[in-house]
Amino acid sequence: MTTEITTQTAGSGSLATLLVGSHLPLAAPSDITLTARNAQISGYQKSGADLSVRFADGNALQLQNFFVIGEQGDFSRLISASGAPLVTGLMGPEAESEPGEPQIAQAAIP
Repeated sequence: MTTEITTQTAGSGSLATLLVGSHLPLAAPSDITLTARNAQISGYQKSGADLSVRFADGNALQLQNFFVIGEQGDFSRLISASGAPLVTGLMGPEAESEPGEPQIAQAAIP
């Protein structure tokens, strides 16, 4: 599966449209915009610094280092095709776990 996204690294004015597979490593905080054909999101999962976006068709896209805050306080944002922020690097579902267990949090789309 490939997913079409538009990405803009924080602090830069340049936009790039990419076709990505199941993983997108982020080298710096970025705005990630999903195209209209990706509008069928079924949920999100935060695992450490990464965000996994689940689609209604069963596929997923892992945004690596999504929750890493930049040196200037910049943070990543996942933005819908309409321009609305869906998830930011400053927010996300908090994990509930016992001490010593890996922290994995999930959120469903209402």
